[in-house]
Amino acid sequence: AEALSYTCHFNVIDIDRELPPRARRCINGIIHTSILGIAFPFYLVFATVGYLQFGANVSGDLLTEWMGDGVMTVAQAAVAGVNILKYPLVGFGLKRMIEELLGGWFSRRRRREDRR
Repeated sequence: AEALSYTCHFNVIDIDRELPPRARRCINGIIHTSILGIAFPFYLVFATVGYLQFGANVSGDLLTEWMGDGVMTVAQAAVAGVNILKYPLVGFGLKRMIEELLGGWFSRRRRREDRR
């Protein structure tokens, strides 16, 4: 999961390019709000609950501490689903890099074929 946790970061540049100028001015506020207003409190609550429930013996994956609980099994399945659905994001970045790397070669080849 850690390897896939940053999959959107390299797509941010393309997303930023596609935004209209007015939206670009707002993007820093949106990023800071999502980090400080949503993600940080979310992580803080779960870290506190894990520590209060299990003390210093809490593992790095809080979902494994409640093995056998139906709600946690659903949560683990949801996390697995999210990780599976992240792979296309990596594919888009890889496709773009390959096109940029080989773009000159492909465009020259197409021009030669068009002349025939």
